[in-house]
Amino acid sequence: WPCVIDGILAAAEANPELEVRVVAELENCVRSEEGILGCDLARLEEAGVATVVLDDRSYLMHLKVAIVDGDFAVLGSANWTEESLCDDYNGSIVFDDAGIVAGLEDEFERLHQGEFGNTPWTEPIESGGVDLYWSPPGQDWQDELIRRIDAAADGEISFMMFAFTLQTVADALIAAAARGVTVRGVVGSRFGSEEAVVAMQEAGIEVLAGHVHHKATLFVGADGSTTLAMGSGNYSNNARSSNEVVLFIEDDAELTAAYAEEYERIRAALAP
Repeated sequence: WPCVIDGILAAAEANPELEVRVVAELENCVRSEEGILGCDLARLEEAGVATVVLDDRSYLMHLKVAIVDGDFAVLGSANWTEESLCDDYNGSIVFDDAGIVAGLEDEFERLHQGEFGNTPWTEPIESGGVDLYWSPPGQDWQDELIRRIDAAADGEISFMMFAFTLQTVADALIAAAARGVTVRGVVGSRFGSEEAVVAMQEAGIEVLAGHVHHKATLFVGADGSTTLAMGSGNYSNNARSSNEVVLFIEDDAELTAAYAEEYERIRAALAP
């Protein structure tokens, strides 16, 4: 979105010592033979403000992360596009936990050196009540998601998921609903007729479709315990091979309330 570039340029003008480094998806910003970027990021390079590294694997760099001064990071489901920030339902969270920020910085450094693909992080980063998982391999966080669904014996599971094509997750949610867990969700419009979504609907689970770009699932136990799973990963096979970040956030009352309110807002807007 050009206004994001405007903001970065304004910040650089106000602080000439500002260093900006960018990792972007090649399919959204091709570099010509002359080395010129074919997107608005070119303005940052032309102004001498930023270095831009492109992932040329085709739609596999799917992260949406910004790290500022090593002090805090912003991450979530929103791309830096006008559609994503103005039209679609999205969510981002600001993290200032030192362990989480350091983990994100380590992964950024790897990607900025052009080391895309499988991450070296074989175990989640645990810090400040948050478990941070990377992709690929995506089965790590997807297996953890299914484990948590399988462990739910009561309460509610509400998901907001742009792409929902993983039948294994759908099957786990169907089984949870059969055990008495209240399961419901919203998905992106283009995924409303996917087999996994239809299977949940046929099992009696309410799944609505609309301008949803979130990648979040909220677990609320009957005992009041909560887990928010959120990040950049969709519930899809593609998320196994894409560079993603997914976090499981435990018992954060403020975030739980915010995401529960967001779910109800979307559900009300999409309900027939």
